[in-house]
Amino acid sequence: MKNSRLLAKTLSYQLLIIMLIISGSLYAQNLDDNLFDGNVTDQSPNEFNDTNLGAISSDDRNRLQLGSLQLENEAYINSHSEKEVKPAYSCDNDAGLMQSANSMVCGGNSVFVKEAFSVLDESSVKAYIMHQNKEFDGRNYMKIQKSSRFVSPGEDYHNEPVYISAIVGPANENDLPNMADPCTVWTPYGAYVVFFDPVTVSITEETCIDGQFYIDLEITGGVGGRSSQNAYRTITDGNTHHQNVSTNEMINFGPYINGDTYTIEAFCAKGCVGGITNSVSSCDGLLNKVNYALNNNIVKIRYTDDNKHFKNVEVYNLNAQLIPTEISIDFNQSEVLRPTNKTGFYIIKTVSTNNEVDFIKILW
Repeated sequence: MKNSRLLAKTLSYQLLIIMLIISGSLYAQNLDDNLFDGNVTDQSPNEFNDTNLGAISSDDRNRLQLGSLQLENEAYINSHSEKEVKPAYSCDNDAGLMQSANSMVCGGNSVFVKEAFSVLDESSVKAYIMHQNKEFDGRNYMKIQKSSRFVSPGEDYHNEPVYISAIVGPANENDLPNMADPCTVWTPYGAYVVFFDPVTVSITEETCIDGQFYIDLEITGGVGGRSSQNAYRTITDGNTHHQNVSTNEMINFGPYINGDTYTIEAFCAKGCVGGITNSVSSCDGLLNKVNYALNNNIVKIRYTDDNKHFKNVEVYNLNAQLIPTEISIDFNQSEVLRPTNKTGFYIIKTVSTNNEVDFIKILW
């Protein structure tokens, strides 16, 4: 726009020059006519002043003044026409390069990333953006924030790589870089991060045998969500150790006795840790006639005396109401399926063939 205005002015000035040339010719002709008539006396150029201008018409005087103005304007244009025309804006932003190596993040933990060599101009701000592809496309992302410390973006993104890039640009209304601004830039690649599921220790079966308590369990989460083979380096209760265990591989611990408290910890290949702590409650009936174990939704009951057999087994709630459920009896063993009612305390009543009664109180 500025160059266009200069061109228009130049053309105007050139037109004035042409007009002055024409006026000069007319003026010369007028002088010749006056000299012929003897109205002008001989004078040197330095003596040609305002007094002498009286012999010049007002039109010719105006033309001389315009010519002087034209020369001044031409000098101004020539002194400025070669100067560089600056753009409407300029930006010196550089997002730099992400420094982080590949990061594996255990469930519930966070990751801190950092970029190097970033440069911001005085009107810009910096933020960090999480996206799914190695190179940010300028549109699709999961999170953008001022802090470079990130937590999990949600279970849907666990066990697969996500990337974090630095982004620099003029601030929007949220004081974050405006992605639509041409001065906004981001790092050419994002830092590689994988968020794992938490390491989970799940008891799949509990068994009481002659007053001793055994458990079977399996491990999930951690690096096992990405590579199941030998995902867990060590699983231990402090006494028994299992090593190089794969995801969902069944392992067992015990025996424990009534009143014991046990803690089982699992360490995955990338350093993530999970575990459980439980206390062993009595696995005997209230009258010590039977013992039992809870295996998922089934209670397994057996007589401590193998010569005793079950005659009947029933389930009641704490209001002494009989709860219908599936029950099987096989001589000195019985299995009771968890009732379909909501979770709560239940009483299992057992009766032997010689009419001995025992009770089991259980939280289901």
